[in-house]
Amino acid sequence: MFDAEANVRDDPRYREGLGHMQAARWSKAIECFLLLTRDFPDSALAQHALGEAQFKADLDSRTSVRPVTVSSGVARKWVMRVALVLVLAVVVWQGLPLVTNRLVPAIRTMQLTREVNDLLAAGNKALEAKALDAAEEHYSGILARVGNYPLGEGQANPFARQVSVAEDGLQQIAFQREIAALYEQGLLLQEQGNVRAALDAMRQVQARFPDYQDVAERVAEMSRAVDLEDLFTDAETKRQAGLYVEALQAYLNIRATNLSYRREMVTSRLFELYLAAGKQVMRTAAPERDVREVYAEAQTYFREALSLQPRSQEVADEQALAEAYQAAEKVYYEAQWADAVAQLGAVYDAAPDYLGGRLVEMLYDALVRRADELREAGDTYGAYALYERAAGLPASDTSLAQAGKAAIDALALPTPTRSPTAVPTATPVPTARPTGASGPAAGPTPTPTAMPLSAYRGKIVFLSDQPGQTGLWVMGPDGSGRQYLGNSQELYTQHAQLVASYRYAPSGQRAFVKNDEGGIAQIWVTAAGGERQVTRLSGLCYDPAWSPNGAQIVFVSEASGSDDIWVTYAESGEPADLTPAIGSWEKHPSWSPDGSRIVFWSSRAGPQQIYTMAAVVGAAASNISNTTWNEYDPVWVR
Repeated sequence: MFDAEANVRDDPRYREGLGHMQAARWSKAIECFLLLTRDFPDSALAQHALGEAQFKADLDSRTSVRPVTVSSGVARKWVMRVALVLVLAVVVWQGLPLVTNRLVPAIRTMQLTREVNDLLAAGNKALEAKALDAAEEHYSGILARVGNYPLGEGQANPFARQVSVAEDGLQQIAFQREIAALYEQGLLLQEQGNVRAALDAMRQVQARFPDYQDVAERVAEMSRAVDLEDLFTDAETKRQAGLYVEALQAYLNIRATNLSYRREMVTSRLFELYLAAGKQVMRTAAPERDVREVYAEAQTYFREALSLQPRSQEVADEQALAEAYQAAEKVYYEAQWADAVAQLGAVYDAAPDYLGGRLVEMLYDALVRRADELREAGDTYGAYALYERAAGLPASDTSLAQAGKAAIDALALPTPTRSPTAVPTATPVPTARPTGASGPAAGPTPTPTAMPLSAYRGKIVFLSDQPGQTGLWVMGPDGSGRQYLGNSQELYTQHAQLVASYRYAPSGQRAFVKNDEGGIAQIWVTAAGGERQVTRLSGLCYDPAWSPNGAQIVFVSEASGSDDIWVTYAESGEPADLTPAIGSWEKHPSWSPDGSRIVFWSSRAGPQQIYTMAAVVGAAASNISNTTWNEYDPVWVR
C-alpha cells in the first residue's frame, strides 16, 4: 500500500494535475487524475485528488462571478463573509463522504496488511523450524482474516499473495506430517523385526523427501540387512538341496559381507559344509581325475573344517578314511592282493561309494586276483568265497568272478565243514553312519540273510533308532512282522539305491530338485531335449517320488509353513497338500506298489514315526511304528 502511494506521488501525471489545480484548469486536472486511478486503483491519494478536482470543477460550474459595484466597505465585508460560509459548507458536504468511504477503509486495510504480514512471517519461521502446529495456526489465521476479503465490483484482492503463500504452507505441513507418519511406521516395523516392510516404508520416504532426517542412512542399513537375509536364504536352499560347494560359497559371502551376522549359525553351517564338501569330493570324484588331486581338494575342505572345530571326530574319521584308501591303493598297485582285499574292503565297508565307483572296481579286481591265487594254491573254498564276494559287488563287469565260481562248482566238491582260509585283518577304518541316525554306530549283528532289500516287495523298509538294534528294519504295511535287518553299510547303500530308483518314472523320466528363477528349490522332471519345472510353490520342495503308474509325484514342501507331504500330477494340475495344518514335520514319502497309499515319517507324535495314508487329500494317517524312539526314512518296496 505504501509503495503504491509513493509511486503515485512520483508519477508526472500527479504533479501535472496539481499544476492544473493551482491554475484552476479543472478539466485537465480531472483528466490527469483519472489516468492515475486507472493505473493505481488501490491508491487513496489518487482517488482523493480526483475527488477534489471534480468538486472544484462542479463548484465553478454552479457559481457565476459577475462584476459588483460596492457602494460601501461594510457591504463588501458582508458579501465576503457570506461567500466564505458557503464555500466552507460545500467543502464539508463534499469531504465527509470522502473520509467515510475512502480514508477510513484505507486505514483499516493498512492495519490488516500489517497483521497478515506478521502472521505470514511467523508461519514461515515456524515451518522452517519444523514447528508444524505453530505454523499451521499462523497460516490458518491468515485465511480466517483475509481468505474471503470483501471486494468491490472488478476489484482485485489486495491479499491474494498472502493467501496463496498460506495455502502453500498448509499443504507443506500436510505433506511433512504424512512423511513423518511414514517414517515412524518404518521405525516401528524395523523394531518389530519386519525389515523388508520397514525398508519399503523408508524407500517411500526417500523417494518423496530425499533429505528427510536420516532416511538415506536407514535405507542403506536396511538394504544391507535384506541382502544378508537373501544371501542366507539362498545358502540354506543350496544346503538343503545337497549343493554343498555352492552353499559353502554362499555362506562365505555372508561372512565376508558381515562377520557378526548370525555368527554362531554361520560358523556351524560352514563347518558342516566344509565336512560335507570334502566327503562329497572323495565320494563323487570322476574316474578320470587324478587321485592325488582329489585327495588334496578334499583335505583342503577338511582342514578348513578343523579350523572351526579342531576336535571334530567326524573330520578326523574322514581324514583317516582318506589315509586308509591311500594305503590300500599303494598295496593294490604293488599287487599285494591279500592286503589289498583287506584294506580296500575296510574302506568299502565304511564308504562303498568312495571315489565315484573307482574303489568298487579296485576291490573287485583285488578279490578276483586274490581268489585266483588261492585257487592256484589249492584253497578252493577260500577262492570260492572271494569269487562270490566279488560277484556281489556293483562292479561294471563281474563276469570273471562268475566264471571263477562256475569253474569251482563244476568240480562237484563235497560239502566240507566250512573253514575258509583266513583273510588278513583289515586296517581299522571309521564306521560310516547314515544321515539322521541317532543311535549307536552299530547294533547287534542280525542273522545273516542273502535277501537284498528289493526282495521285500510290498513291505516297508525303514531306519530305526531302537536301543541296541539301530539300523535297517522291515515291517508289513500295517506295522506287523517287524524284523531287524542290520546296520551294515551295504544295507544303507541298498536303501539309498531304492530311494534313488523311485526318482524315475516307468517311462524313464527323472524327478529332481532344482532352484527356480526366484532361488527356491522346486521339483523338476527331465523332458524331451531338456528339463521341465513341475512345482511353483512359495516354499522349498524336495524328496520327490514317482507313483508306480508314472502319473503323479509325491514330494515334501515348506509352502504351508512346515514340511508337509504334497502330491501333484506330473503333466498338469495344481499341487495338493495331503497333511495341512498339522504343525509338525512330514517327510520322505514313498508309494505303495498299487499306488493307492503313501508311507512317510512324521514328528506329530513327538518322536519320528512311520505313517501310512490314502493318497487323497484329507485322508487320515495311521501310525504303524508306535514306538518311543525315532523311526524314519521309510521306503515301500515295489
